[in-house]
Amino acid sequence: MSKDLAKQRREEILAAATRCFIRNGIHASGMSAIAKEFGMSAGHIYNYFPSKSAIIEEIVARGLKIFYHFTESLKGPSRHDYEHVYKLLKNLFEQDQKSHYFVLSLDVLLEAGRDPTLRSYLIEQDAKTRAFLKEKALEENIPDSPELPLDARIDVMMGLLEGIGLRKLRNPDIDVDNVCKILAKIIAHETKVFEV
Repeated sequence: MSKDLAKQRREEILAAATRCFIRNGIHASGMSAIAKEFGMSAGHIYNYFPSKSAIIEEIVARGLKIFYHFTESLKGPSRHDYEHVYKLLKNLFEQDQKSHYFVLSLDVLLEAGRDPTLRSYLIEQDAKTRAFLKEKALEENIPDSPELPLDARIDVMMGLLEGIGLRKLRNPDIDVDNVCKILAKIIAHETKVFEV
C-alpha cells in the first residue's frame, strides 16, 4: 500500500472516529462502532491504529498542533498587534466550531478519568504544552518573577482559552466576536495586564 493511500485511510478512520465520538461519546464508541462508521472491519482499522486510545491520542495531538500554530503566530511585534491577535483568535474559535474540539476535549477528559494510560498521556501533553509556552514567552522577553510567576500566567491564559470553549457549550449564543476582542486586548497588552 502506498504512503498516500495509508495516510488517506488514517484520515478517514480519524474522521469516522470523530463523528462517532461526537454523536455517541468516546466511552460508548468502540472499535466496532468506528469500523461501522468507517465502512470496513475493525480488523482493518487495527492496521492503522493499534487501539481506540491511539485514535484518541491522535485527535488530541491534532488539537494541540492547532494551538501550537496559534502560539507561533504570536511571535515578535505581532503579539502586540491587536488586529493580528483578534484575527488569530477568531480563526481559532472558528476552527473549533468546525472540529467540535471543545466537545471532544471534554469527552477526552471524562475518558481519561476511566483510563489511566490516557490520563498519563494528557498530563504529559499538558506539561509539554506549558514548557513550549514558557520557552516562547522567555524568547519574547516576557519576565518571570516571584510576584507573577510565568508558569501561573501561562495557566491563566490557557484557562481563559479553554474556558471560552466551555462557555460556548453552556451559552450557545455567546458573542464570540466580542469575546475575541476582549481576549485580543488581554493578549496584545499582556505586559500591562501582567505588569511586574
